[in-house]
Amino acid sequence: MLVSRLLAVLALALAFRLPLLDLRPMHADEAIEAHRAVLVLETRRSAYDPAAFHGPVLSLLTAPVLGVAGVKSLAGCDEWMFRIVPAVAGALVALTPFLFADGIGVGAAAAAGVALAVSPAFVYWSRDAIPEILLVLFFVIALACARRGAGRRACAWDWGAGLFAGVAIATKETAWLMLGAAGAAVAGHRAIRREVAKGAMRCVGPAVVTLGAAALLLGGPGALTAPFRAWAGLGLSGGEHAHPWWYFGLLVWSRPLAGEPVWSEAAILVLAGLGAWRGRARPLVGFLTTWTLAVLFAYSVISYKTPWCLLGFWWGGCMLAGVGAAEEWRALGRRGRRRTVWVAVLAVAAIHLGWQAWRAAFVWPADRRNPYAYAQSVEDVVRLGDQIERLARVHADRERMLVAVVAPDPWPLPWYLRRLSRVGYWTVADADARRAIRLAPVVVATPGLVRPPGDRVVQHYGTRAGVILELSVERKLWERAVR
Repeated sequence: MLVSRLLAVLALALAFRLPLLDLRPMHADEAIEAHRAVLVLETRRSAYDPAAFHGPVLSLLTAPVLGVAGVKSLAGCDEWMFRIVPAVAGALVALTPFLFADGIGVGAAAAAGVALAVSPAFVYWSRDAIPEILLVLFFVIALACARRGAGRRACAWDWGAGLFAGVAIATKETAWLMLGAAGAAVAGHRAIRREVAKGAMRCVGPAVVTLGAAALLLGGPGALTAPFRAWAGLGLSGGEHAHPWWYFGLLVWSRPLAGEPVWSEAAILVLAGLGAWRGRARPLVGFLTTWTLAVLFAYSVISYKTPWCLLGFWWGGCMLAGVGAAEEWRALGRRGRRRTVWVAVLAVAAIHLGWQAWRAAFVWPADRRNPYAYAQSVEDVVRLGDQIERLARVHADRERMLVAVVAPDPWPLPWYLRRLSRVGYWTVADADARRAIRLAPVVVATPGLVRPPGDRVVQHYGTRAGVILELSVERKLWERAVR
């Protein structure tokens, strides 16, 4: 029974995550991660800059995929090669409730797995080459290992907890917030606190493993504190990603455009509330409730917000939703008719969530009507890349045609120009940029930033909401391309 439920959840999760991974234009963050993964493939080393990037784990896991696919450089890569690791990780996250089945029950674990498998948020961002889903996976495995080792003498579970916690830290610096929330949840429950206190000295070794694994992956002990220095100011100010306390608004009731359908994962929230209340006598449920609220509070207090951060506490919400579904089933006893109604209610909720996940992933993956498509690249940037490649095919130098890009933020354009070998990028119009502009038959720039010489055809393309780039092409080259 356990195996059949596990396989059913896995099949459901993979069905939403694996198909058509190239359907959506590359997000700017994905394009940056793609360049990092190729750098790992080429140099066998990962470079970590906490002021510019998250941890290197996603790149390190993606590089072997590129090797197996037989690519040697970015020019030979496709979108699925970078999205396959998060997609598989997302499917594995849907299986993680079964790691806690002895504490919440197999039925609750299966229900939680279904919630994770069809949650639009988990589906959409599992198809995105960003480290968030890996962070959730590694942290949850660390949590499961720590729980398995609790109450025992020093054992492999403790070391496993330390190892996966270290990998989580090296995946993304917000792992520290999730670990801090776990500490708060332990401190808030007397039975768990006493159990941990008994083996306090036993925690020293795994803690050292945690820090050692993270330092090894990040490039040295100094990298452990670097994120605090790099992100402290931005976390308080928020920069261009400053938002109010809107995580629940995104999940419960979201309508990006007036007159369009409402998006909601309120079914999970309602079931989570039911699970937190009905299962409050269970230590694991109490821990999950406190941890989920602590992570939500931590992310909400920070001004800097990107919507995929909600996956951390929403995993806890899905876990509690599974508990709520199972506890209500148990409370109904042998009332067959009421149990049938409850199963029907759960089925309708799952279908509604799955329908939204399908729309988010396959119908409107880059549309403004999709609330999960945050700072998403638009189809126009794909057309811009295609247009420049079309120009290169009729130019004498072919893929070696000189292209000058002058823009403070050109991403994800470098991804769409990856097959051209002589593309120069400048964030300002300095002397080198102006020299390249005089020589380049094709110039891409922020409108008004530069004025290429000669007779040229000018077009404008969007890359993402509010970001426009100007394409300037020598007229003779343009006319050859359109014949």
